[in-house]
Amino acid sequence: MGRVERIKDKPSCEKCKKIKGDRFDPDQCKICLPDCLPENEEAEQIYFTVQDQFIMSGMGGPVALNQLAIYEAMKLYDIKDKQDCFEKVVILGRHFIKKQNDEARNK
Repeated sequence: MGRVERIKDKPSCEKCKKIKGDRFDPDQCKICLPDCLPENEEAEQIYFTVQDQFIMSGMGGPVALNQLAIYEAMKLYDIKDKQDCFEKVVILGRHFIKKQNDEARNK
């Protein structure tokens, strides 16, 4: 299983720190998720921030990530190369939405 598949149901590191509080062990992060390639770190950070900001279809399933949420998160985190980051986040979103929709169809 690759990194992308492992991200789907994982909380962000910040959320994990809040959940675990004093029991948080940063060494466990390396076990939870392998290291990200340096050129993808910003996109992953933005994806974790907006991963639940879906555009929903009339039939109830997600069809896309809210692109305004992506843009605002990039402003919030002062991402320099917004176009590159945006494209990577959209690709991640499409991957997970397709996977989620495929799983829903197979139930």
